Amino acid sequence: MKVVLPDGRIINTGAGGSNVNSKADFMRGGSGPDLLGLFMCDGGIFGVKVEATLELSHRPPVRSGGFSYFNDFDSSWKAISRLTLLEPLPYSDVSIYGPGSRLLFYGIDAASQEEVDLHTKRIEKICQEEGGGAAPEDIQAKLNARIDGTSLREESFVKRTRGLLSFISGKKEFPLIHKTITEFLAAEIRRLGFEGKGLSVASAITPKKSHAVYASVSVLFDPSKEGAKTATLEIQKAAYKKAVELGCSPEPHGGYAALMAGDAWSPEFKDTIRGMKALVDPNNILNVGLWGL
Repeated sequence: MKVVLPDGRIINTGAGGSNVNSKADFMRGGSGPDLLGLFMCDGGIFGVKVEATLELSHRPPVRSGGFSYFNDFDSSWKAISRLTLLEPLPYSDVSIYGPGSRLLFYGIDAASQEEVDLHTKRIEKICQEEGGGAAPEDIQAKLNARIDGTSLREESFVKRTRGLLSFISGKKEFPLIHKTITEFLAAEIRRLGFEGKGLSVASAITPKKSHAVYASVSVLFDPSKEGAKTATLEIQKAAYKKAVELGCSPEPHGGYAALMAGDAWSPEFKDTIRGMKALVDPNNILNVGLWGL
């Protein structure tokens, strides 16, 4: 990664920096301290990223996917948890969507249609064993043309007016965290008098093969309803505070979410970051106040 420091100097975190004779990195930290980690997830307080080198891979030629509908979150979570344990993974991506977190979407990238069929059978077998099946007719009709999942995500979240709570948690703890947060959001909607009046809750959950879960829980609001946007902002702030209290990591590294994350830092952690900030940016030019510094 190439970063412009607050004083205008340019630093390479890997090849060309840790070893001026090298044009490529073969392992992070192979030539010294892993400086890349300093600038990752810093929210821009240490420097401005201007160039990054990424590893790319070819997408297999055959793309497919499907859905399975469950009666409740517990069932969809059991299915998706089992899928993440399979070797090799039969999917390229898998997520749970929607109100009640009952719709499981999976995408498959494969070298042939035969391979797609094999992976599909493995996925559907587990989904059926955990109670998954066809969605109700009204929902299924909306899904039939959206096998690639892109338009599903866009219609369900991107094109909706919403307040977003996006966070990362441990896989083991996630079911209780999800239950606590969704119940908290529902209670806040009732408290503010918007139950059934333009505010609702929907989730997008993507577990990784490792222990992490990426979740986006949205408060969807109708902008035509008076006070709905203001209420959603209030709920969103309270939800980020709740997520941090539950031990989650807010995905946004800016704004109110970063302030809540910074409030949970230990004194030693905050002092260390503050000292590094003073060293790299002594005039405090970049992103003043981020993380509560």
